[in-house]
Amino acid sequence: MTTKRKILYIEDNHKDLKFLQNHFVSENLPFNLTTVNSVPDAKEELRSFGFDLVLCEYQLGEFTAFNLIDDLEEIPFIILTRKGSESIALQALKSGASDYLIKDPQKNYLSDLSTATVSTFHEMDQKKEDQLYQKQLEEIVAERTHVLLESNQRLSEEALQRAQALEDLKESREVYRRFFQTSRDAVFISSLEGRWIDMNLAAIELFGYQDRDQIWSDSILDLYWESDARRKYTQTIQEHGFDKDYPIKLRKKDGVVLMH
Repeated sequence: MTTKRKILYIEDNHKDLKFLQNHFVSENLPFNLTTVNSVPDAKEELRSFGFDLVLCEYQLGEFTAFNLIDDLEEIPFIILTRKGSESIALQALKSGASDYLIKDPQKNYLSDLSTATVSTFHEMDQKKEDQLYQKQLEEIVAERTHVLLESNQRLSEEALQRAQALEDLKESREVYRRFFQTSRDAVFISSLEGRWIDMNLAAIELFGYQDRDQIWSDSILDLYWESDARRKYTQTIQEHGFDKDYPIKLRKKDGVVLMH
């Protein structure tokens, strides 16, 4: 069941009041109409009850409809008057009135009032829908902004972690390079096929070479005393992942036995 809109009608002319009441009834308009005949009574009603629309005669004894502006807050209002005036009409629209209607003797204004009332409620509903949509849109934007901020924070942290990892790797490589090059022990690296990958100066000297250019031209396979020793050694590493203190007999470039 649709809730009827509540309208406060402020009118000090009894005949005009009856005309409007009868018009609303004859048109079967879905409104609950509350009536008062003075500005003080209207102020009291506005303080005590909530209304969706206010219809107000412009001249009310010593007061005018503009004496109610501060009490209306955000309630829309329509001003009615028995005497039209461009200055009053302009002031009414500037004050935020939804419409300004002149009461003509033929009572044609009542039909215009019905149209203006329905139009005002339609605008109210549209405004509420727009506000709800705007609120939902702001919530979506806020949520996505929060997600983006979190993602940006994670990316920043990951970037810092990567930068730190690269720095650590650089430092680790530098430590390795210093150890590799300055070690008094012979240290060398070769591929599974016997190709030299790297070696330090102690290894070059140990195998009897003058420099790197000489050792690059040979294979580590040429420096094994027993031709099958390399195969057995690599097989052991492949099976266990590493080996320690494996006995290997190597020789220098000139064929002299190097170590056991």
